[in-house]
Amino acid sequence: MAPPTPAHAPADASPPTHAHAVSLPRMRALVQDALGKHMYASASFFADKLLTLSGGAPADVYLLAQACFVSRDYRRALAVLRLHAAALVESDARFRYLAARCHAECGEWNECLGVLRGADLEAEADATLAGTLAGATCTLRGRACFALDNRGRAVYWFRAALDADPFCYEALDALLANHMLPAEEEQRVIARLAVPPEHAWLPLLYGAMGKKHRPVGEMESALTALSSPGPDGWNLGENDDVVACRAEWLCHCMEFPAAHQLAKKVVARHPHHARALPVLLACAVELGKKHELFLTAHALVDAQPESALSWYAVGCYYTCVGHFDQARRHLARATAIDTHSAAAWIGFGNAFALQEESDQALAAYRTAARLFPGLHLPLLYLGMEHGRTNHPSLAEQFLHQAKSICARDPLVWNELGVLLFKQGDYEGAAEHFQQALAIASGAAEDVFTVPGAAGATPPPPPMRVRPGTAPESGPASGRLASGIAQLWDGTTPGTAATPAATPLGAGGWDSAPGRLNIGAAWEPTISNLAHCLRKLRRYDEALEWYTVALAKRPKCASTFAAIGFTHHLAGRLHAAVEHYHKCLAVRPDDAFTNDMLVHALRDE
Repeated sequence: MAPPTPAHAPADASPPTHAHAVSLPRMRALVQDALGKHMYASASFFADKLLTLSGGAPADVYLLAQACFVSRDYRRALAVLRLHAAALVESDARFRYLAARCHAECGEWNECLGVLRGADLEAEADATLAGTLAGATCTLRGRACFALDNRGRAVYWFRAALDADPFCYEALDALLANHMLPAEEEQRVIARLAVPPEHAWLPLLYGAMGKKHRPVGEMESALTALSSPGPDGWNLGENDDVVACRAEWLCHCMEFPAAHQLAKKVVARHPHHARALPVLLACAVELGKKHELFLTAHALVDAQPESALSWYAVGCYYTCVGHFDQARRHLARATAIDTHSAAAWIGFGNAFALQEESDQALAAYRTAARLFPGLHLPLLYLGMEHGRTNHPSLAEQFLHQAKSICARDPLVWNELGVLLFKQGDYEGAAEHFQQALAIASGAAEDVFTVPGAAGATPPPPPMRVRPGTAPESGPASGRLASGIAQLWDGTTPGTAATPAATPLGAGGWDSAPGRLNIGAAWEPTISNLAHCLRKLRRYDEALEWYTVALAKRPKCASTFAAIGFTHHLAGRLHAAVEHYHKCLAVRPDDAFTNDMLVHALRDE
């Protein structure tokens, strides 16, 4: 009697009696279908049976290892490759790369490099780097070198990856996110990419994603070309990365309200956007949006408690409300989660500096300077902190190191000017303040032969020199924001070209202070320049610059006092008394102004 036919089978179907009746192509299609549906356990299950049925065919070995890899079963993937394809791992680039990736995901970086034949091999001498896997293989070598703290070779392999494949975004992101190159070198790497003409938008976007210390016109033209529709643009204006780059640029230019709006627009669509979130946090700190910071930080911690950026946001909130002990605790947690978070380290140092705890601040800045050789901000803050604690030689050393990495940051020139002011070199200080304003306003674009490239860094407010006193040291209130926006953007850092300072009064932008195209955030530098001119007894020029400073920041008590003091020195006592009264109307307890008002009234 024949066995009963299953209810779901056709009446004329007969059950298979041996393995040869199994269709191997259909089994392979079944595995691919499971992978396409993200059913990785099913894919691994059927790929294992397929490997047995096919007798260990190389394609099926690779398919099973790939299914194990995507299901995060890296040890089993390595076991499959060793058992069934040990020779192919040595001879076939695909098998070798997959084995190396498995070691990398297990954190076995030395073994990863061993499979890839070492870190010291030159790219030109490695015949295995031909084909489509060249960029991926170089990137993996770079990741392994970086994890083993071999920064020089990591930079070499990331650059080799971009040379082999300009579409290898992972390599570029590693260079930019870890600040492994100075701004100028980033721009050189991007400029030499062999990108096909139909993808000419890619170098523009790569450049916009790097450090933002580059000519204003160049940056604006790149963003405009990316955003504009029609034949003259690439119609990427609504792309989140392009909008985030625009927000980073505005934040760098200290246009915080506009940058905040753009970043908020991106975060509304993509709540965990890695480029827009740091800009949103930076602007919220600068604008004092405590409630927004509170809600954003809570949402991030609830959604991603293991993310450094989440705890960094908490630290930003506590810094904004002035609870610096809590801020340090959460920023320290961010650095523990991600030791290569530039923003967390700089924010951690800033939280100490805001309470004048110099030793701890300097330690955090030194760590950041060691971890991020292409980033000038840690060196800049080291110089600022040493200047605040009255160590001028150390301050000068670190500030010049910062300038050698990024000569296009106007804050570096401002801080060097403050240092010279303290040393009594008022002419040199005035030239440095002038250069800072020229760079900030975009008037110094022709000074540099190689532009710096792109990250998202709003500089902290410049130090202010007060009338009648030595310059104040300033962490100024926005130090933390600089650390925030710089993140979330090997070899010995290159030396940037040093711009030659234009003589005062030689024509150009400085001969007409009233037409200076610069944001209100740079009002302290304008005041600093005016103080230098006052010290040089060029009272009328000083008054012009004080007027510009007052236009940028109306009702500023210190500017009223400085104008009054300048009139007083010039012998115009009536005007001096008038401005002293304006200062006291804003700040009645100003001891310096009260004292000078008494002298002016007595002399009058």
